[in-house]
Amino acid sequence: MNIAEMAVKNIENYGEYPFITYEGKNYTNLELEEKSNKLAAYLREQGLEEDDRVIIMLPNMPEVLISYQAALKNGAVIVPINDSLNKYEVQYVVNHCEPTFIITNVENEYKIPENCTGTIPNTIVIDSDEIRHVFKQKDCEAIDIVYKHKDDVAAIIYTSGTTGTPKGAMITHGNIHSVYLELQALELLGKDHKTLVELGFSMLVVLPISHIYGLTVTMMSYLAGARIVLMPRFDIEEIFQHIENEKIRLFSGVPTIFYRMAQYGQLKHVDVSSVKYWISGAAPLSEEVRKFFESQFKTRMIEGYGLTESTSSFALQRLHSIKDNSVGKPFPESDVAVFDENHRQLPKGSVGELAIKGPNVMKGYYKMAEETERVLREGWLMTGDVGYMDEDEDIFIVDRKKDMIIRGGFNVYPVEVEKILNQHPSVLEAGVIGVKNKDMGEKVKAFVALQPGKVVTEEELLNYCKSKLATYKVPEEVAFLSELPVNELGKVVRKELRKL
Repeated sequence: MNIAEMAVKNIENYGEYPFITYEGKNYTNLELEEKSNKLAAYLREQGLEEDDRVIIMLPNMPEVLISYQAALKNGAVIVPINDSLNKYEVQYVVNHCEPTFIITNVENEYKIPENCTGTIPNTIVIDSDEIRHVFKQKDCEAIDIVYKHKDDVAAIIYTSGTTGTPKGAMITHGNIHSVYLELQALELLGKDHKTLVELGFSMLVVLPISHIYGLTVTMMSYLAGARIVLMPRFDIEEIFQHIENEKIRLFSGVPTIFYRMAQYGQLKHVDVSSVKYWISGAAPLSEEVRKFFESQFKTRMIEGYGLTESTSSFALQRLHSIKDNSVGKPFPESDVAVFDENHRQLPKGSVGELAIKGPNVMKGYYKMAEETERVLREGWLMTGDVGYMDEDEDIFIVDRKKDMIIRGGFNVYPVEVEKILNQHPSVLEAGVIGVKNKDMGEKVKAFVALQPGKVVTEEELLNYCKSKLATYKVPEEVAFLSELPVNELGKVVRKELRKL
């Protein structure tokens, strides 16, 4: 099993058809396959070997999927990272996973570190003259796809940690394939995939393909025979233009996007009648946002629930039985349970930490044995979320055990932002929390106590954060306090900051 075979089977099952529509141009599945073969052969010539890590740092563009396929065909492990990351954050990932290759574009090339703790990786600039020449070469024969077992790692997806250290979730070939099988069992896309192609079933993808959510949505398109309308960036007007012009049938987004769409729909007439499935994930969908969106467009939304460590969703609402405040039922092959603090399983209706067991649970964290042991217990993935499951197996989230902030669908851990703020010479101590926000779900707010005699403005601190953090991690607001609330160990008590 190698998930790179998905693209080959897609052509065998459905023939040639427009697989990606990007900035007004169609790219067929056959075109993408030929380009991935050429890039795969080039990487092999340059020394790429099985199980090597390949970082892919690109914005949403067809070359992302081409790069994924090229690396996977060689039996390598893809490491997708968001191209909005700061160069310091990129350096951490490079030093941790020690890639053999980094595939990026001219715009992001400056982020690649000049000094690494290991061997300096080869850089492939996807929009360089050299790679353009590779793609223009005569058609090459399909290369042999390296065989992989279902438990072999296909991707390492980095997710922020509560300690401020990003963790690389090892997602296997079997994990990714299992998500498709789960969705197929739910008949989300219908039974007859051949009919989907004939009907021109289209998905609009604005989510970063580097995110596990965007990655799984695009991978599912291969096996479902769907067409991807790919957006390079978020643009509210373009979203509605694509929905109407491309007759979009499925739209996956985060609550922030749906909130903004409903706001826009209040101001201008838009036609979204082609969309059959609206799927929300990556962040909690409030009932307020759901009702606002559904009343505006006279439709229903489906919410999914999952983690990077569970290869995106492991629970999904069913259109015919949506309960208020529920995130849905587990996938058919996923077992969900609730545990107390002593890791004793609790009966239905009891509140505790939610855990999942199933074929979509990650293999572990790359080079982090202790962290792996902490979250994988006897086959159960501990989610860190507090909730319960009712008699109908609907899951309800009560609270997050961790202090993680979910801003516009992206995870932000307070300690990561605090670490940067504390490095500023004028800052004595910093504390960071999430503040509820209709637009973004949550916004990042910082509380700061200054060093005696030091003076610094909010603008200066925000600019300092911008120079060292990805944009979505930068606080929107800084409040200055004479001192921060701390516990007996001297740690900042975020619960007290929330009261403020």
